[in-house]
Amino acid sequence: MTKPVRIIQLSNPGSGSTVLSNLLMAFFQPYESLVFMGFHHYNQDIVNNNIIIKTHDVMIDEWIKIFSDKYDLYFIISDRDDYDWNEHKKNKKNLFINYQEILESKVNPLPKISLNIYNKVNNFLPKEFMIYNRRNISIQNGINRINNMNKRYLEIKNKPFEFVDKYYQLHGSHRNRPK
Repeated sequence: MTKPVRIIQLSNPGSGSTVLSNLLMAFFQPYESLVFMGFHHYNQDIVNNNIIIKTHDVMIDEWIKIFSDKYDLYFIISDRDDYDWNEHKKNKKNLFINYQEILESKVNPLPKISLNIYNKVNNFLPKEFMIYNRRNISIQNGINRINNMNKRYLEIKNKPFEFVDKYYQLHGSHRNRPK
C-alpha cells in the first residue's frame, strides 16, 4: 500500500447511505463527524482530511480521474436497485451493499447489520489497511453509533429536511420520504 486509502461511500439518496456511512465512520473514524461532498464538488481538503467521504455523486470515473493519483480509492456503494451500476460491478475496488442488508428489522437487527457490514468491508479492503482495526470494537462502535444516530433522529425528525445534523449528516424529516 503506497498511497493513503480513501473510502468513498457513494449512492443515490434514499438507499441507506446514512446508515452505511455512519457504520463506516464507526469502524475507521469513530469519534469524528461524517463529511458529505455534494454533486460535482470535488474538494481536495475534504479528501485530504478524511478517510470516509459520503456523496450522492455517482460519477465513479470522475472521482478516479481527480483523486487516484494521490489516493488508493475504494468505493462502497449502497444499492437499492435505483441506478444502473453494471459498468462498475466488475471493478475490484467497488463493493456493493444491497439496501436490504442495512435495513433494520426483526430478522436483521442492528448487531447483525454491523457484523455483516464489518465482515464485508474487512474482506474488501487491503489487509495492510485493516491490520490494526480491532474487529469486536469496530462492530460495537457500529452498534453504538447507529443507536446514537437513531436517538438523534428522534430529536430532529419533525424539523424540515433542510436541517442537517452535521455529525451524522442526518436531515430533519429524513426517513420515510417519498422517493
